[in-house]
Amino acid sequence: MGHLDTWKMKVKRLEGTYSGSFRIPLPSRQYKAIRLVRVTDGLNV
Repeated sequence: MGHLDTWKMKVKRLEGTYSGSFRIPLPSRQYKAIRLVRVTDGLNV
């Protein structure tokens, strides 16, 4: 999972594996995004 900052053109990787319901804290600036990657059997798909 990664946090994308469209102003600075950077991606910050968020550690850990998430499942079910969860919250991701975001900075208060506009134009932020989250990139999700599905994991199956411990491998990124």
